[in-house]
Amino acid sequence: MKIQRNIGIDAFRLTSMLRVVIFHIIGYNGLESIKGIGGILNQIIYICVYCAVDCYGLISGYVMYTDSEKPFKYFKYINMWLQVFFYSFGFTIVFLLLTNDAVTKKDLFLSLLPITNGKYWYFSAYTALFFTQPIWLKLVRAMSKDDFKKFLIIFAVLFTGYANIVGVYTDPFNMVWGYSFVWLTLLFVIGAGIRKFNLFNAVKSKILIFVVLLCLTVTVISKFIIQYFTQNILGRNFGDLLLVSYISPTIVCIAICYLILFSRLKISACGITGKFINHFAPMSFGIYLLHEQKFINRFFIEDKFTWIGDLPDFAMPFAIIVIAIVIFSIGLFVEQIRTFLFDIIKKILIKIKVKK
Repeated sequence: MKIQRNIGIDAFRLTSMLRVVIFHIIGYNGLESIKGIGGILNQIIYICVYCAVDCYGLISGYVMYTDSEKPFKYFKYINMWLQVFFYSFGFTIVFLLLTNDAVTKKDLFLSLLPITNGKYWYFSAYTALFFTQPIWLKLVRAMSKDDFKKFLIIFAVLFTGYANIVGVYTDPFNMVWGYSFVWLTLLFVIGAGIRKFNLFNAVKSKILIFVVLLCLTVTVISKFIIQYFTQNILGRNFGDLLLVSYISPTIVCIAICYLILFSRLKISACGITGKFINHFAPMSFGIYLLHEQKFINRFFIEDKFTWIGDLPDFAMPFAIIVIAIVIFSIGLFVEQIRTFLFDIIKKILIKIKVKK
C-alpha cells in the first residue's frame, strides 16, 4: 500500500528551501552588512530565514520515523548521489565547454567527488546521517516519553545552551556551529521523537506562532544590542551572533514550531495547491544543488546582487525576495528536466535488462 505523503510537511520542505535561497542571496552578497535602515531590514530577514537548515534536519527525522521497523533501503542513497553528481560534474563540464579558463583540472577532478570536495557540506554531513539512520530510529523507538523529554533537556542545556555560549571562543562538541553530521543527527532524533510522541500536540497553533515571533524578536534585539555595546566599548563587533547560528536555542525553537505548525496544515491532495506541492516538494533539494554548484554560484550568485545595496531602503527586502523566487523557480525547472532525463535513462536500462 502506498504511504500518503503529509502535504503540510512537503509545503514545509519547499518553504524551507526558499528560506535557504534568501539566506544565500543575503550572505553571498554582504547585504546584511550594509549600514542604515536597509541594512537593518536585511539583517532582520536574514535572521527570519536562518532556521532553514535546522528545518531540514527536523524534517528528515520526522518523515523517516515509523512505529514499526521497516527494511532500510540503502539503494536510495545511490539515487541521491547521482543527483548530486549531475549538478557537481555535469555543470562543471558545461562551464568547461562555455568558458576559456574558468575550470581547472583540479576543479574537474573534485567535481567527480561531491562528498569529498566539501562544496555541498549539507550532503556530506547527510551522507553520514543517512547510513546511520537505522541506529537513530531504533534509539527513538526504544525511548519512553520521559526518556525523550530528558533528551530534549540535555539537548537544550548542552548543545544549544553551553555550546552556543562558549561557541564565541571554541567548539567543545565539534558541531562546527551546526555545519556537521553531529548537529544533523541531533535534529534528526528530535524530529523523529516529535512524530512518535506528539509531544507538543496539546499546544495551540496560536501559541506556537507567538513563540516563533517571540524568538525572532529576542534574536533580532540581542544582535543589535550586543552589536551596539561591543562596537562602542571594544571598537568592533563581538558576540553579536550569539543567537544567530544553527545551534542557537531561539533558532532551533523556531524550526521546531514551524515543523509542528506545518504538520497540522490541512491541504487537499486533489486541489491545485496540493498537486503543486506534491509534485515539486521532492525536487526542492535540486534547488540547493543548482545554486550552490561551484560555477553557478561564482558566475550568477556570489557578489552578483551587491547592487541591491544601492536601492532605496525599503526596496531592498522586496528585491531580495523577488530574486529568491526567480532562483527558486529556475531551480525547480532544472530539477524537473533532470528528473525527466533520469527517468528516460532508467526506462532504457530496464528495457536492456529485460532483453538480456
